[in-house]
Amino acid sequence: MSVRGEWIDIDIWPKGRSGFDARYRIDCDDLYCYCKGTDHLIDWLHHFAPWAGRRERQGAEMILKRLLPHIPGKAVKIAGFSLGGAVGVELALLIAGEVRLTIAGSKRPRWRDKLKKLDYIAYKHRGDIVPWLPPWRPRIKRMVKIGRWTPLFWRAHLSPLYREVLAREGF
Repeated sequence: MSVRGEWIDIDIWPKGRSGFDARYRIDCDDLYCYCKGTDHLIDWLHHFAPWAGRRERQGAEMILKRLLPHIPGKAVKIAGFSLGGAVGVELALLIAGEVRLTIAGSKRPRWRDKLKKLDYIAYKHRGDIVPWLPPWRPRIKRMVKIGRWTPLFWRAHLSPLYREVLAREGF
């Protein structure tokens, strides 16, 4: 039985609740990085902003700077929820080598064609509208649908089932 490392928080631009947040931990030969989701009104506005893709990429680059010293010799596993899913995709694309990516309730990333090259699994709760945002980006294919459909999209998006699937993957 291995002992799990402690999570180390990464608070990046802008600092505080309105910025991207992530955390990472090291377990023996594995490096886990979790990109947190929307937790501020500015983050919700981000779903529709024309500069969103550039901001997601910048967030991923800032997270990568913190992770770089720990990557050599590690199996990298990235997860993201909601907005953190789009940042997680950008982060996985920046890392040379194999990366295991898990996204849950993620907004649509910019690069579906590049996503196909990654080892990923994507979860969508039935009734969650966030995986449909923004509507002009191509949708993620091969999404695993979880939960029962509900017209209350905020309940679907905040479903404990997302936490369960992420926990099974080590997040």
